[in-house]
Amino acid sequence: MTAFIDRTLQEARQLPESERWQLVRALLSDISPRPRVVSEESIQQTPGVAGGRPCVANTRIPVSHVVYYLNAGESDAEILAVFPSLRMMDLSAVKAYYAANKAAVDSELREEEE
Repeated sequence: MTAFIDRTLQEARQLPESERWQLVRALLSDISPRPRVVSEESIQQTPGVAGGRPCVANTRIPVSHVVYYLNAGESDAEILAVFPSLRMMDLSAVKAYYAANKAAVDSELREEEE
């Protein structure tokens, strides 16, 4: 360990236990992986695929189909079980796309119900 870390540990050991835990939580939050930023390529709209509706990239799964399950209150795990080819990052992409395009996706959902 470096001298800096040694000094820091010595000082941390003198803190009350509750403050040591606060320090640990703060350090862990700084090194935890950041949420993946969804790229525009995560959702694709290709003529002739799924009626031209936006789909999860490299699949034929329309965003609206996944949103249907989200709106029904299904958990992420349940949705991933229904669509086993999707990954958690795909589900995050769908959620981000839906947040940015709610009116259009809701319109697709209404059309599919008819």
